[in-house]
Parts: sequence; C-alpha cells; structure tokens
Amino acid sequence: MRAFGCSQQSDNVNIDNESYADRTLITLDSANRPGTLVEVVQLLTELGLSVTKARISSDGGWFVDEFACTDAGKKVTNERKLRAIRKVLSVDSDPGAPDADGALDGAFDEAAASASTVFELAGWDKMGLLADVVALLKNNGCEVRSAAVWTANGRCAFVISVLEGAAGLPIRDGIKLARLRQLLLAMLDPGGGGGPSSDCVVNVGTAKGMIHYERRLHQLLLREEEAEWRRQEALAAQYEAEIAEQQAQQERLWHGGAAAVAVSRTGSAAGAGLGPGSAAVVSCGSGSSSARPPLAPLQQGAAKPEVWVQHTKQHNYWTVSIRCRDRQKLLFDTVCTLADLNYDVYHGAVDCELERDKSGAPISIAVQTFYMRPRFGDCLFDTKRAAKLKYMLEAAIQRRQPQGTKVHIQGAPAAGAGGTAAACSGGLAGDLPSLTAVWREYGLCISRAKVRALAGNGCTFYLVDHNGRPPPDTVVQAACQQIGGVRLARQDGAAPGAAGAGSAAAAAAAARAGGSARGEAARFGFMVYSRPGWGGAAGGGGRESPASSVADSV
Repeated sequence: MRAFGCSQQSDNVNIDNESYADRTLITLDSANRPGTLVEVVQLLTELGLSVTKARISSDGGWFVDEFACTDAGKKVTNERKLRAIRKVLSVDSDPGAPDADGALDGAFDEAAASASTVFELAGWDKMGLLADVVALLKNNGCEVRSAAVWTANGRCAFVISVLEGAAGLPIRDGIKLARLRQLLLAMLDPGGGGGPSSDCVVNVGTAKGMIHYERRLHQLLLREEEAEWRRQEALAAQYEAEIAEQQAQQERLWHGGAAAVAVSRTGSAAGAGLGPGSAAVVSCGSGSSSARPPLAPLQQGAAKPEVWVQHTKQHNYWTVSIRCRDRQKLLFDTVCTLADLNYDVYHGAVDCELERDKSGAPISIAVQTFYMRPRFGDCLFDTKRAAKLKYMLEAAIQRRQPQGTKVHIQGAPAAGAGGTAAACSGGLAGDLPSLTAVWREYGLCISRAKVRALAGNGCTFYLVDHNGRPPPDTVVQAACQQIGGVRLARQDGAAPGAAGAGSAAAAAAAARAGGSARGEAARFGFMVYSRPGWGGAAGGGGRESPASSVADSV
C-alpha cells in the first residue's frame, strides 16, 4: 500500500496523522479470516482509542478497513500507542519482539510476557459475592493480580487473575485447582443443581500473555443472556413478531407498495417494555431476591438502543442497523456480539450524527450498519435467529452502562498526607480483600470493578446500596477511611465532597483517625464520582452537572 500523510506505516498498516486536524486515520489491508474485525477493534479499544468513523470491507477474501480514531478527543500522538498498533496489526512483525531501539512497551509487553491462573465465573448475582470470592482465594494462598467484574440484569461475570504465594507463579497443583473450582461453584450455586442457578459457570486455567477481560466478560454474559432467552418464550415471541413486521414492511417497499410505512425507530409498542433490564427478563430470578442485590432503576436518558435486523435479497446479506447515543467502546460491544454469535461482517459503516436533546444541548448519536452472513449454514433469513440477534445486541449495548457511584482507588499518597510513599498498583490488588470486606459491612454492593496490577493507574469500582441506588458520598468515604483511605480531590478539579471540602491535611487527618480504629496507617487514596440524575451526592444537595460526571463506559 502506498503511504500518504505521515510515514508511519507497515506493509499492511497505514497511520495517517496529517490529513485531519482532529483525528487519526488508520487503514489496514490483509488477507481476511474469521475474527479479524473483532481483533482489530479490540486492540484499538484496549489502547483507549475511540472510533468515531469506520468503513469496513472484507469481501473476496481480502480485508480492507479504515478507522478514524481519537485519543481523549484528539488525534493519536502517543508514540507507545502508535508503536503498538504497528506491531500488533502488521502481519510482518512479531508482537513480542523489541523495537528497533531494543525497548519493549512497558506494561503492555510486561503483561504479554507474564503468566497467571485465571478464574472465570458467571451466574446469578448475590450480595457480597466478590468479597466471598476474594476471601476464598486469599485464604488459599492466592494473590489477586487483576480482576474485572460486570453485573447486568441480575447476572454477574468475573474474570480474576491470581498468582500463588511469594513466588508469584501460576497455580500448578491440579488438585488445588479442582478444589477451588468446586468451592467457587458452591458459592454460585448453593443448592447444588437444578433451577436457574444450574446455569452458573466456573472456568479455571492458566493464561500466558495479555488477558482480554472485556472480551471474556462479554462472552460470559452472552452465555447468561442466551440461557435467559431460552426460558423467556413470551419475550422471544414478541421479538419475532417485531422482526416479522419489519421484514414484511421491507418486502412491501421492495415491491413498490404505495401504502408501505417506514419501520418505526422506537420499535413496536408490543415489545417496547420487554427489552433487557425489564421485569419480564429477570422475573425468574425473584425466588431468592433476598440474597441478591436489587436491580437499579433505569437512569434518566438511558434510552433503549434502536436495532433493526433485516435481509436483503439482492446480495443475500443480513443487514443490522443500530442507532443509539454514542459512547466509548460502542463499536467493540457490537462487533464482539456479532462474532460470538457466529456472524461474519462483510461490509459496514460507522458514523456519528449531532442532534439536540429536549433542553437543546448537543448530543452525539452513533449510527452503525453491518452487512453480514451467518458463519455456518446457509444465508436464508430466519425470524427466530434474527429476533435473538436483536435482543443480544440490545443487551450488549445496555450492559456497558455502569450503575452506581464511581470510586477510583489509587496508591498511597505521599508521606506528608499521612501515608507511605511505597505503594503501587500491585499493592492495590493486595488490598482488594480488605476493600470488598469493608464495603460489604457498610451494605455496599459492587456493580462493576476493574483492577489492574500492571496498569499503574489504580482501580475503579461502581457501588450501589441495598436499594440498588448510588450510596451517599459520606457512606463511601467512611467505609474507605475505616481501612486507611485518604479522600483525594477529583481529577476534574471538583471539590472532594461535603466531608472532604477542607484541606488535604484535614482529609488525611480524617483517614488516619479512621485507620487508627484498626491500628492501620493510611495506605491508599480514593476519589468519589457521583452520577448526574441519581440524587446520591453527599448531603443531598441536588444533582451533579453533566460536565463533572463520570463517563458512561469503563
């Protein structure tokens, strides 16, 4: 391929940083194989890049894609990220080889070269489940290296990477692994089988290299959604009727019907209240609701995505059109679902449109269109499969929306603030048992978690109370300070909150006072972000402005 713009290209990767002032254009061409698209989008997502526009073409056995990417709203200028794109996406390079100057890419390559034991869990969510799992691993000599937790529609999925003992090696004892798996299975399924709880999953294995947490979480929760779909026959019938009506309207348009009506973008009235997150979807889980965290109410403005699944006879493609509010990692969520449901994308387009909400504020709307075919079998349109695909895409888009108050944990502050200066992100992973235990004591449930021992940027949690709503900031602060936490000023410059509105010295003094109850010094810092529209801010003083709120994706 002839390079244009800047000269940063490989034989099949072109990075253009000169054609546009506000975005970087990445063009790839190579031989096509199943899963190429999701691997490319996965890499861009893990590098923290946002795809604002994309053109996808992989017909004829060749893969040619063009992605317009931004990094924090600007073009990609981080040399480490550009080097990672060239190294991983180029077919002629070795991802594990050093660069021309003999250097590796820091944490990116450190993670790729390490090995650990990985536990994957999925099933019905329960109060304090993460605390129980972490305590079990700690009591058996395992140190949590990193973890990721998602919850959606009463279900949960964990991916936890651990090392054994002081040696820091994966668990080699097969008997111990089998016993740990049996104990974890008992936590997810106390009844020992039968009923909806029998769908729980516990996978144990050794992984070398980078662990694609979000990819695995999508796959685990997709399996949970598929089990729910098989049980909800009435829900499936509603979606099938909607798909059949959409296809019938398209047939009338093809045949030039004068009375044809365009498909409603809001969906039919029969299926409007039966999407993921509604009572009909999770009604089978009400039998033991006392042991499960309540489902949080839908956030204002969290509209259901608009998804159409149709069939084009001209080229024998299944077409999927998605329209929803734009956010980070949206393309990753959709292409992961299509790949996991065994659909191959042949052509596609991703664009963003600017609209205004009821108050006149501008909002970005994502429009995605995919032309694809089932990977196995023929391409004949099947209403049942199309209905399931529509439901799974809606669920994948909505499950990314975090519920609760965001808490970001960092390493210990400087010694002058009451802590030690020797903490690192690995120490944060070691504090995970204490954090989860104290949050359970305060009645706080973890709806989402991201813990990385090698990332160097701390840990992120989302917390809800026993009513499924974000807890007051004061409750979160008291819980963290009880084990030696220091509340820090937020990175967006906002004040730390009602209890931390004073100086940093006052916040450190409060942390030392809380830590002294257990004879512990302050060992980490934390920031609390309330979400707009929930009314869960400290002191009940109204809502937080959208400008200072946390983003809708993790």
